[in-house]
Amino acid sequence: CRVRTNLVGGGRRALSMSGDVAKFSAWLHQMQHPAECGQTVGHVQRQEYFWGLGLGAQLVSLKFGLLAALLKGHVYHLPTSHYTNPVACPSRSFDCYFEPASNCTLATHRKVIQVGIRWCTDVPEGRLGSLAGLAEPHPKEWFHAQLTAFLFRPSVAMRSLLVELSGSLTTSDPLSNASRTVAEAARGEVPTVLSSVDPAFGQLAERAVGKLNGKGKGKGKGRGAQ
Repeated sequence: CRVRTNLVGGGRRALSMSGDVAKFSAWLHQMQHPAECGQTVGHVQRQEYFWGLGLGAQLVSLKFGLLAALLKGHVYHLPTSHYTNPVACPSRSFDCYFEPASNCTLATHRKVIQVGIRWCTDVPEGRLGSLAGLAEPHPKEWFHAQLTAFLFRPSVAMRSLLVELSGSLTTSDPLSNASRTVAEAARGEVPTVLSSVDPAFGQLAERAVGKLNGKGKGKGKGRGAQ
C-alpha cells in the first residue's frame, strides 16, 4: 500500500530546505576531505596580528578563512591560538576543541599557501549555491549558518565536557541563582545540541541530565581549569 502525501507551499519549501542543508554539508565535507590530499592545496592563515585579537574575533575570522579556501578550491586548516590551554592542548590549535576541519595534514598537500586574515568579506550566495548544486536560492545568512555549523563541531572531548559541566554548574554553588539558571538552560539545550551532531551523544546527555535531576543540592567538589 503506497501512502501519497500532498505537499503544498511551505511543505515543499521545507523539504527543499532540508535537502539543501544536506547537500551543502556533503559538499563541504567533500571539499575538506579529498580522496587524494597530495593533489590538493592547503590553506593556512598567516598569524600576523591574529594572536592580538579577542576570541570572538578569532572565531569570526576562521569562518571567513574557510569561505576563502572553498572559493579557491583549497583545503582549509584551523590556526593556532593563544586562547587554547597549552597544557591540555600542546599543539595550540583549535583542533583540540573542534573536529578537525580536514582529513589532510599540512604535510600531505601538494603545496601549502599562507593567506592574510579574512574579515567580513562578501558571501557570494549564488556561486556557493551553484558549486554545491543546491535546489533553491538562499540568503547570505543561510550560508553563514552552514559554514558555522560545519567549522565549529565540538570534538569528542568537548562533547563529554559539556555533559559534565551541565552537572557541575548545579552542584558548584547551590545558593547561586546564576548557577541554577545556567544549569537549567544546559539541561534543556545540551541534549538538543549534541543530538544535532550525533544522536548517540544526545542520548548520553539525556541520561546525564536525568541523573542530575535526581541529585541533592550538596556542594560538589571543585574542578581545576580544563
